[in-house]
Amino acid sequence: MRPGVAGFDPGGSIVPPEARGTNFARVLQSQTRDELNGDYQSLQLSFVRRMANRWSGRAAYTLQKSNYVGLGNPDNRRVWLDNDVRADYGRFAFDRRHVLAASGTWNVWQRLNVATVVSAISGAAINETVGRDVNGDGDNNDRPVRGIDDAVLPIRSELDSQGRAVINGLDGPGSFLIDLSIRYQIPFGAGLDSLDLFYDVFNVLNRENLVNPTGNRRSANFMKSTAAQFARQMQFGIRVRF
Repeated sequence: MRPGVAGFDPGGSIVPPEARGTNFARVLQSQTRDELNGDYQSLQLSFVRRMANRWSGRAAYTLQKSNYVGLGNPDNRRVWLDNDVRADYGRFAFDRRHVLAASGTWNVWQRLNVATVVSAISGAAINETVGRDVNGDGDNNDRPVRGIDDAVLPIRSELDSQGRAVINGLDGPGSFLIDLSIRYQIPFGAGLDSLDLFYDVFNVLNRENLVNPTGNRRSANFMKSTAAQFARQMQFGIRVRF
């Protein structure tokens, strides 16, 4: 239940005495508090090879962990429990624990070049919610509690010390992409620099990279992906350089 005025303003510094008896449906206030602080840690490795022997390449790997409090942008974030802000401290919604990116270019012959980009990214976080506004604060971000919301469906997220599902406690699907580009330049004279031909292929392996499913436990699609990123695509182009 909502804590009421006495719960979020026991000292009377926010709501004046003449309004403390009002039955507020909702009170929103922007505050700067230490409890709202997040943190970020990362390890980054990279390798760069400059063009030599007709090829160049670059690879980068990031191992990261980012924590946040609540949901939404900092200027409009929401927390689940007004009287326990740190209950919403946990994994950031857009945290990607592992990120690998590599690219390379090979000069096959004279003005014929082949380039590729490879990316592998672990899944983003999914917030498990009960699908209804249990505490009546107008935000549908309430998470399941052990012994209350798990009679029919077990709670999938890790639980905190009070049996509450931690924020963003589920992992979404990762993605893996390989893109390829082939380019050939035909030199010209008489006022024209060159004619460039290019052929690009995106998602060469045609891998199914699923989009995050919903974490709403009341949805029939709870933790079931219903959409994916683009399938294999190709394009061909011509560019005239003057």
